[in-house]
Amino acid sequence: MAGVEVANKNSMRVVSLSPFTAVLCLVGACLVEGMSLYFKFKTQAIAPGSVLIMTALCVALRLSPALQARPWLTVPFDIFAAVVVILDFTLILPWQAQAISLPLADDAIRAFDLSLGFNHLAWMSWLNEHPNITRALSVVYTTMIPQAVLIIILCMATSRIRHLDRYLCAFAIAIVLTSAISVPLPTRGIIAILDPMLRTTPSWPFAATDVETYDALRSGALRDLVGVPKLGIVSFPSFHAASAVLATWAFWAWRPARWPAGVLNVTVSIATVGCGGHYVADVLVGYLVAVCSIVLSVRGSDLGYMLLDRATRLSCSILHREAESPETV
Repeated sequence: MAGVEVANKNSMRVVSLSPFTAVLCLVGACLVEGMSLYFKFKTQAIAPGSVLIMTALCVALRLSPALQARPWLTVPFDIFAAVVVILDFTLILPWQAQAISLPLADDAIRAFDLSLGFNHLAWMSWLNEHPNITRALSVVYTTMIPQAVLIIILCMATSRIRHLDRYLCAFAIAIVLTSAISVPLPTRGIIAILDPMLRTTPSWPFAATDVETYDALRSGALRDLVGVPKLGIVSFPSFHAASAVLATWAFWAWRPARWPAGVLNVTVSIATVGCGGHYVADVLVGYLVAVCSIVLSVRGSDLGYMLLDRATRLSCSILHREAESPETV
């Protein structure tokens, strides 16, 4: 996770993730740890100390001259460590944020949807009348993680480590922003107004967490999260919508993938309103979260590489001067 750039004549070649990624991983782990201590959550989350150890190991691997000449051996470890930590707090932090339990905002957000002319019950009725489309949307909705995996593989295969660094940073920032926004504006989602008898229909939001689990989390009855966070818990804003924008932005680096990724993720956004039990407002704010995350990740990643480049040049300069200075008796 410690970024390093190696001079190649007058150009710089990025050979690992930036320090900004390590900072985000540590922040995410600290947030989860802090929420666990304050609300007495039981989790199997990666501790901040473990993140520091992994970061130190990433740095230590680069102290070996043999590995310095072979970054393709150390970069996968960087990426693996960052992905594990980010995925860890992606699953846990949004659930913990709901424990703050401020007044629900469903009425206001649903009223916004209605003001747009969108009726969720009519939408579900249409989906029930078109089961093949509903099944297709269900499949598309589950492509968030496969798309992320494909982006990581493509970046590694094409040596776009800087682009991957920005994507991972944006992903981490988006989950933190999503969790933070859900605190003052908590919502149960559309599932709260649906008749439970509709559970057997094709249009039932299969990816939405049931109301009983959500209420237990808010009331304090649910504090053991070991093995629990398998589905999304945050309705407003939609992280699925945010991740769709992030994936499209990431795939834009490869021309042949641009339009397929765009079409796929527009469909993901449509599926989010049905399969995910989200409001339209959830999707729109999810887009905004994605845009903010991209801007922050690009600036943060570039700043991290710039500072590290300066530190690397300074250390090399000091070592070079020491090597050229005459020995003193």
